[in-house]
Amino acid sequence: MFQDYTHASTPLERYRKHYLMFDYWNSQLLDTLQEADRMNPKRAERSSSEAITELEMLQGFLRDDVAAGLTPVIEERRTIHRQLRSPSSASSQLHRIRRDLESQTRQVRRQFYWRQVEDHLKEGPAADAGTP
Repeated sequence: MFQDYTHASTPLERYRKHYLMFDYWNSQLLDTLQEADRMNPKRAERSSSEAITELEMLQGFLRDDVAAGLTPVIEERRTIHRQLRSPSSASSQLHRIRRDLESQTRQVRRQFYWRQVEDHLKEGPAADAGTP
């Protein structure tokens, strides 16, 4: 018999889990773009897509005033995702995308690291809306 333990964890624990998942997928994407001449487009697309999904999950855990700060980050990620899916992703464009992602990664780490936002998380059942 399967038991669902996700509701037993706190909003901070769930946020931290999704933050770490974002960090993993973001690192995978940056590593893929590092090898622009041998880049695997499917791997880049999957990593990008998963990182966006995790950012959206993080946004769902945050109170509205703080979550609004994550909206431009997610929109920029979607734009980058579309650029990665474009068949005309030239090597020079991939280097620019990587620089943009590195800058954005620093921003996410400064503003949305799990220890920075622990006082800004939704409490109770509202926080459960972010998890499947």
